[in-house]
Amino acid sequence: MSVELKPCPFCGSEAELRETDDIVGVCCLNVECGAVVTFAGFTDSGGIDPESAWNRRTQA
Repeated sequence: MSVELKPCPFCGSEAELRETDDIVGVCCLNVECGAVVTFAGFTDSGGIDPESAWNRRTQA
């Protein structure tokens, strides 16, 4: 299930989920901002849900 990501909390730009073999991250698409939250050791069978972690943040 894919969850729509909230905008970057720092600049308000669109964010994107990116995955490699052992790291999942949510990245701001604004190259001037470049905020990234990574989750090393993520597995599809369990672990951290990166979309929910990115969206669960509190308002500033």
